[in-house]
Amino acid sequence: MIRGSGDHNDSGKYKGIENAPLKMFTRIITNDITEIIEHLPDNQLGFRKGKSTLQAIEGLLKNVWDALEEKEEFGVIFIDFTKAFDFIYREIVKKKT
Repeated sequence: MIRGSGDHNDSGKYKGIENAPLKMFTRIITNDITEIIEHLPDNQLGFRKGKSTLQAIEGLLKNVWDALEEKEEFGVIFIDFTKAFDFIYREIVKKKT
């Protein structure tokens, strides 16, 4: 039986029963992931505490500005991964695992 407050049809407003073992498991996994993330290169800003997209933009602008001052060419490639995984053949991936 699911209990909680709010509209059961609106997942954004509904909060189910909190499960203590699930919370403990989530905390363990979060701690493990946090340790792994801290070993990423400094230029990887996503999902890191105290890092933001604004810092990435600031770094990019600094590199562009430096290239302009030195009269060097500078190229930038932007890749949108938003829909990247929509094109994966999930059945093939399931067979491979």
